[in-house]
Amino acid sequence: MSESCVRIQASYKGHYTRKLYHQVVEFDSKYKSVKWVHPAREVAIMGDMTDPPWIARLQMDFCKLRRIFVKYFAKLRSGIYYYNYVVDGEIKVAKELPIIEHMGTSQQYR
Repeated sequence: MSESCVRIQASYKGHYTRKLYHQVVEFDSKYKSVKWVHPAREVAIMGDMTDPPWIARLQMDFCKLRRIFVKYFAKLRSGIYYYNYVVDGEIKVAKELPIIEHMGTSQQYR
């Protein structure tokens, strides 16, 4: 492979990465984010921050750069929120986050 081909590929990869990086809004302090880092086809979140609480499901977006599902909240007030993930139609919890028993079920909180 010629040196010019390598430079073109490196330039394109850098451009593509910067383009995706600017789409990640969680670096802005006014946004709060919830992430699902495990394999899945479709992920949603439901909890006491949804309207109506524990009924509405908010679809999470797949981040191509980090290969995770993420949901951003711009108008979430400070406080403790309880939530569960709905992963491929099943209610699940993320093992790496704090888990508590609340209202008779295991839930995440943030």
